Amino acid sequence: MRIRQGEQLRLILASAVATQVFATARIRYDNGQYQDLDVLEKTTGSSRATETFTSETVASANGEVVSSIAFVRTTATKPGQLYAGLYVANGDRLLQALCKGYIYDGHDVSMGEFQLPGEGPGTLRHLTTANPAANAEVEATAVPTNARWKLVAFMVSMVQGVTDTPRPAVLVQTAAGALIIGLFPLGADVAASTTVRCTWARGLGAGEDNNVTGGSLSASLPDLTLDELDEILTSTQGLGANSDYGAAEIFVEEWVIL
Repeated sequence: MRIRQGEQLRLILASAVATQVFATARIRYDNGQYQDLDVLEKTTGSSRATETFTSETVASANGEVVSSIAFVRTTATKPGQLYAGLYVANGDRLLQALCKGYIYDGHDVSMGEFQLPGEGPGTLRHLTTANPAANAEVEATAVPTNARWKLVAFMVSMVQGVTDTPRPAVLVQTAAGALIIGLFPLGADVAASTTVRCTWARGLGAGEDNNVTGGSLSASLPDLTLDELDEILTSTQGLGANSDYGAAEIFVEEWVIL
């Protein structure tokens, strides 16, 4: 790839963990000499916000970019937590991309590697909701800005009193319920005067364990992708004053999206 005198490197990234990131490109000038352009030891944020870093030096003549790499040090990063693109730039203009992809421990991004946001493995996250009051649904948990989730599992216990036989369901919707993406009910009601552990998970078949006196109910989830601000919550048919959810545990696979 060609680079002209005065042009420089620009590293654009978003990260869910604060770490130090480095990037470098080797230039072979038309006169046969070499120079490295470096983005050195830049500390990222952890809010998934877009950040931009520029090389300290510029190309001193016209030439070719013969190699490039972006990598992390210090704080460990996992797959899906830091997405970066390395570019040749002139002022505010991006001229060409050298490489793009997820950077994490043991995986650098090198020249010619172009991975789309959301490709490859993500990071497994374990989230816990607040404990709702009786006769209330589990509150909505939203996908953060600049993130993408796959819902892996949703688990919650329900204490059911002497009346009502509700049918719990996981509801996935766009922000503020503008559009329902999916509704996934259990295969049976929660019996009166029981405590039942309710589980939804990818690849898990419907199941019932002694639900008359208390036990567990389960249902399968599809391979479902959620974009930023989409929400996960419960939607329960027959929820009553004697129905009491506990705090829910949610497992998601997450990718930072740039």
